[in-house]
Amino acid sequence: MATVIVLGAGVVGLTTAMLLSKDGHDVVVLERDAAGPDGDHDALWSRWERRGVNQFRLLHYFQPGFRARLERELPAVADSLDAAGALRHNVMALVPAQLSGGFS
Repeated sequence: MATVIVLGAGVVGLTTAMLLSKDGHDVVVLERDAAGPDGDHDALWSRWERRGVNQFRLLHYFQPGFRARLERELPAVADSLDAAGALRHNVMALVPAQLSGGFS
């Protein structure tokens, strides 16, 4: 199999690297920032500086298609997100039933 270099260890880069590795490729991930700090997630939220990553402290949503694929292709990652306290939120549930047909 091929050796693949993935630039960036964000959500897309790490997901790509894990899927390629699962398919048997040798994968090298290059990340500009040093490894993240260990410790309490709440403390790190306010203390850890990510220079150049302006969206670092914004909420991140996984679209339903990505979440379904993550659960199918990389279930250990989905389980880890749940264990770390990731929330599930259906923004479509906020749409009035007259427009959405409602949810059961």
